[in-house]
Amino acid sequence: MDTGAAELCVFIVEDMGLLRRLMRERLEEIPNVRVIGEAANAADALEAIFRLAPDVVILDLHLPAGSGLHVLEQIKAPPSSPRVVVFTAHAHEPLRSRCLALGADGVFDKAYQTEDMYALIERWAQEH
Repeated sequence: MDTGAAELCVFIVEDMGLLRRLMRERLEEIPNVRVIGEAANAADALEAIFRLAPDVVILDLHLPAGSGLHVLEQIKAPPSSPRVVVFTAHAHEPLRSRCLALGADGVFDKAYQTEDMYALIERWAQEH
């Protein structure tokens, strides 16, 4: 059902291909959400995020050839930056606080907060 609302454009940064595919499938079930791109490493993520200008970036912190923290820092620097959801297997308190201080809009643990992350994105899609 098309509600006429603008689509919330999402970009996924995750090094595991299977998880990217599963995330894309789950996100595409949410009304008014469209996945516009994916990257498996920091350099590709930065290039594509600046080129595509998504509304939301789902960001893993542990990436080959770069750090998700560096990506977070870079994409939150411009005045008009996307919302960033950090989705990591290492969401312990010091790292969670660091991500929030760098501008993350949410930090979720892959082990037990997956549906919480999707619920937040669904809420943003409804507000978009």
